[in-house]
Amino acid sequence: MTEQKESELEIIKKTDFIIDSNQELSLKSEKILQFLLKELGVSTGAIIFHDPFQNNLNILAAKGSAHNKVIDQAFRKKETIELGMEIAVPISIRQKVFGVIYLSGKIFDNNDRELIQSAEVVLDGTFSEELKTSGLQSLFEKYVDEKIIKKMIDHPDNSHMSGERHNCSILFADLSGFTKYSNSHAPETTITLLNFFYGKMSEIVLKHGGTVDKFIGDEIMAVYGSPLPQKGHAISAIKSAIEMQKSAKYIVEKFNIPDGGLCVGIATGVVIAGDVGSEKMKDYTVIGSKVNLAARLTSAAPKNSIIVDLETKNGAPDFKYLPSDLEEIRGFAQKVSTYKVAE
Repeated sequence: MTEQKESELEIIKKTDFIIDSNQELSLKSEKILQFLLKELGVSTGAIIFHDPFQNNLNILAAKGSAHNKVIDQAFRKKETIELGMEIAVPISIRQKVFGVIYLSGKIFDNNDRELIQSAEVVLDGTFSEELKTSGLQSLFEKYVDEKIIKKMIDHPDNSHMSGERHNCSILFADLSGFTKYSNSHAPETTITLLNFFYGKMSEIVLKHGGTVDKFIGDEIMAVYGSPLPQKGHAISAIKSAIEMQKSAKYIVEKFNIPDGGLCVGIATGVVIAGDVGSEKMKDYTVIGSKVNLAARLTSAAPKNSIIVDLETKNGAPDFKYLPSDLEEIRGFAQKVSTYKVAE
């Protein structure tokens, strides 16, 4: 590799364009692809990312037509594939392949391969940063346990993403006192609090086998039992809620949140799960009356309490419960039996 190529690659590595986690991954990939095309003297290439949630390969940046067979072989075999004037190099994160660099238009020599490999290292770090980022609307908005991602990749039929009924437990956790806090603190401080809160809550969800569905303001929504079945999902949801309450007390003290606390609601039952949204923007989520109920229970829950419905209580009988004081749940005409998880 020439000294000029090494110098330019170092510049790319160090730019805010690469390390700024608020930039979209496609923009970063476009920059790297343009660099590779120019330095290698070819006009065709692509950077592809594997979306574990939809279990398919997505083009992040491309110029010209890519040869899908070569790309697929590099991804599946987890090794560099060269075919005539084409090369496909897997992008690995912690020994797991998350994407592919594809280039076409010449017979590639050792110097070319070294340059491509160096770009792979940059993309490795870039993808890793995106996977770790806690940006509120980043490309990786959903947090999924690593074991669940592996199972999803190992089941290429993708049926769990196309829309079906799942029996699961839905948890909402709301940080009370946040609005008052945000009105009296600088935006940077408020965002720091949110990121810290989301990070701690997400760790707890993943620890108990759940999936973080979305962040809504100062609220987090988690699902246990979807996209893949989970035995004892109601138990896992309550264990998460109890641990969340303990973590929330620390957060309230750390950030000195007046009247701060955590309100948690959990509902269990059948929901519809799948990709929802437009053709250009889809989000895997669950919908149904049980999702609405969990959200309503959270809104009605007293500070520092965990309120569950009857199905959750029946699914986790070994915990202690007290009757809740909730008389009516907004949006539900019939009376809903609710309970407070006793400490």
